[in-house]
Amino acid sequence: MSDGRVDELQVGFRGTMNALFLRDLAEKTHRGLRGRVEQGRSGGGLAYGYDVATDQGEVARQINEREAAVIRRIFRSFADGQTPGRIAVALNAEDICGPRNRLWSGTTIRGHRSRGTGIINNELYRGVLVWNRQRYLKDPQTGRRLARPNPPESWIRTEVPELRIVSDALWQAVQLRQDEIENRSRAIAEGVRIAAKAREQGLLPASSGLCRLLACGLCGGEIIHVGRQRYGCAAHARKKACDNRRTVERRVMDAEIRSVLEEAAVTIMLHAEPLEQETQAQGDLQERRMERERQELVVVDGRIQSVMTAI
Repeated sequence: MSDGRVDELQVGFRGTMNALFLRDLAEKTHRGLRGRVEQGRSGGGLAYGYDVATDQGEVARQINEREAAVIRRIFRSFADGQTPGRIAVALNAEDICGPRNRLWSGTTIRGHRSRGTGIINNELYRGVLVWNRQRYLKDPQTGRRLARPNPPESWIRTEVPELRIVSDALWQAVQLRQDEIENRSRAIAEGVRIAAKAREQGLLPASSGLCRLLACGLCGGEIIHVGRQRYGCAAHARKKACDNRRTVERRVMDAEIRSVLEEAAVTIMLHAEPLEQETQAQGDLQERRMERERQELVVVDGRIQSVMTAI
């Protein structure tokens, strides 16, 4: 504390003032960003297909024509009936980098429709800037940021025709195809929701986490659940960036992993007792050495005291 006082009253008062200051600062920042978005300016973030430009000291977006051509290709391919996974495979095969110079995946293109994520759901590509779709909270246990959707009435929508990349006709064609897919898969989505709820209530066995201990033998990537009861390479399943198409049944792989862990546990137990005895012997030797040095120190202190008395 600057005044030198540290007590419960000071700590509580200053903690409260700091919390109020941070809350007020967050509200002012949010209000300032909203004003920028309502004027059609950038509110933060940079979507694929755009570059950052400065105009008289003002930061703005401008279309990246090379990436914009890729976006139009994705929209046309999806509207023509191709799946996001096939589109991603074709782009990766041609060495076309995705957002943040990463490989393309089906989820990068498909995203989450209700949240406006993914290439085919970003309304900025049709010249509409949508802001405040979601807010972020911090999990108090893990410290990770969690996205939570805001109600549609709190969204800020601004027309920015200078940032349009795809036409309204192409946009509508993509949305109609997404409607068809959702209608066909509604029963599957409901089944997944019911299964997840049953798993939370303990009516179904939870998915095994043993696959986190594995790695692909070709690319070294992680192993994930492929289908309901099989393991496979994540790079191949998600992005087709690995040639390892082999999958292994869950019960077989779980049994193998458990046998390896059991063997490792037995090995540790066999070596634990000799190691403990060796550690104990080293500790005893160290204790005897320290005791001998303490005795020598007492003798030296006595001699020093004798010399000082003689002086």
